[in-house]
Amino acid sequence: MATNATRPTLTPEEVQAHLKELLRAELNRIIQEQDLGHAGIEDLDDRIAKLEAKADLLRRDARQNDFGEIEGVLRVVAARVGVSLPDDIPVNLGRSAANLMRELRGVEADVLDGCDARSEAAPLVARHSELSVDEFVQSEPVLLSAAWGKTFELYPTKSMKGNIDAIGKPAIAFFGDVPISTLTKDRQKDFFLFASRLPRNHGKTHGKNRFHPDQPKSRDAKYERTKADEIAEADEKDEAVTEEIRGMENLSNAEKRALLADRLTPRLTLQTLKLLISTQN
Repeated sequence: MATNATRPTLTPEEVQAHLKELLRAELNRIIQEQDLGHAGIEDLDDRIAKLEAKADLLRRDARQNDFGEIEGVLRVVAARVGVSLPDDIPVNLGRSAANLMRELRGVEADVLDGCDARSEAAPLVARHSELSVDEFVQSEPVLLSAAWGKTFELYPTKSMKGNIDAIGKPAIAFFGDVPISTLTKDRQKDFFLFASRLPRNHGKTHGKNRFHPDQPKSRDAKYERTKADEIAEADEKDEAVTEEIRGMENLSNAEKRALLADRLTPRLTLQTLKLLISTQN
């Protein structure tokens, strides 16, 4: 697939998350194959030649930002780390992944030629983790849902549950279930802005509402609204209220402000936002 001039990019943290998972999956396969033993010498020579040819192909394709050879595996990796990829593989991810895959093809060829997988892979793993090779291939990325669940284990009291949910549910809705290593300061700032617009009673109303164009027609059906839906509905309601009060010419500006403050949709409290910020930092 050739590059698109408007192709989006991923953050460095998202790229790193993909590369680590790609490295983990490929090394796990190479090590397992080594430990199980290989086929005959003739078969090994043929496989080594094919691996070298694949590495050359990856190099040539990467020059044209063509990542078709690795697109399939990148989308599998993306699903595992919880980061959605656009239709066109971002160039910064594609080139980094192609380079890593070439190195992995070299490691695999050396292993087939008699070298030890763990020794050959050690320099690659050291660039991405402080773990040993065996520890690295057995580890998994720490996802936001896992961190949320661990928080419940550490703070299991009922009084804490509400506060933890107040953080976890909007965070999952905003970020998706992504590796916590991808949650940069800039992404956290975007989340705080998003959270500040959430209605105070978000998540507590049913999915049938007059604001959403795709509301269920059946009485038994239920539309699962997103947090973005709730924000949009609150914004629409507030806009209507603001226009109504703006047209009340019999009221002073001070009276209009007081009435507006009373009728606007309550958003998340400052206390909750402070909790969000203190937890993320």
